[in-house]
Amino acid sequence: MNKIKQKFLISRIRKGDSEAFREIYQIFSNRIYRFIFFRLPNESDAQDLLQETFLNLWDYLNNKEKEVKNLQALLYQIAKNLVANYYKNNDAKLSNEVSIEEIEYKVGESENLNQKIDIRISIKNIHQKLNKLNPEHREIIKLRFLDDLSHKQIAQILNKTENNVRVLFHRALKELRIILKQEEEKND
Repeated sequence: MNKIKQKFLISRIRKGDSEAFREIYQIFSNRIYRFIFFRLPNESDAQDLLQETFLNLWDYLNNKEKEVKNLQALLYQIAKNLVANYYKNNDAKLSNEVSIEEIEYKVGESENLNQKIDIRISIKNIHQKLNKLNPEHREIIKLRFLDDLSHKQIAQILNKTENNVRVLFHRALKELRIILKQEEEKND
């Protein structure tokens, strides 16, 4: 979303236009849901946090004294904080496993059983490898590849410089390559 459209929608929201907020929800809800979903152990909690993310955004936008430089970064930051609070308040542990139901939800209604099995194995395999990365590297890889965000967008979400994100991203890829190479050598 360009900055002019962003300012226009925020202005409409601050004047009480709920249709403008609905438009923001339609633009960002799928991306924010995916961001949350891949960080929580189940779908219902992800749905709850998605709704809470947008409620927090609504409150934030209706405070006329708060400036919004980048709406997308703000949404990701709210979602990131809610996920952190989820684990802190629920004394939950990060899940390394993805349930069959969640994978089927992500994959959709495929009629090909072999394809479903391959996708389940791939997702589990990806999660296992990502969980071997240090947390900061894992987060940058997920934001870049799962959420399809640019280095600039990631920098805004993580409150880092774009150059810092680029360096961390390259280090994360290097660490992931080492993990993949070690796995490959172990399997040979």
